[in-house]
Amino acid sequence: MAQIKCNCNCHDKKTDTTHMQACCKNGLVEVDAQQNLMDGILSEMNRCRGVLKLYEEIGPAGMFGAHFIKQSIAAAERSLSNNDVVQILQAYADLKTIE
Repeated sequence: MAQIKCNCNCHDKKTDTTHMQACCKNGLVEVDAQQNLMDGILSEMNRCRGVLKLYEEIGPAGMFGAHFIKQSIAAAERSLSNNDVVQILQAYADLKTIE
């Protein structure tokens, strides 16, 4: 799996847009060489689609979680269609949290 890390000296390791934009412009955000960012986010989207199916199979009790997974996948798709690297990095980080 690709790993995203920020090599800034910020003590307040924020993931907000302003922080990520500044770090991207300064070349401080890195994606592990095992995968590029595009491969990483696409594989995470596919993994989350599989998790989404599991939540939907639960029935009404899983619909709450399924709703948030759908939102995360939609945000990732929007970031890809906008070709916005900062949004893609944020979407990737968000998808990685889905279990």
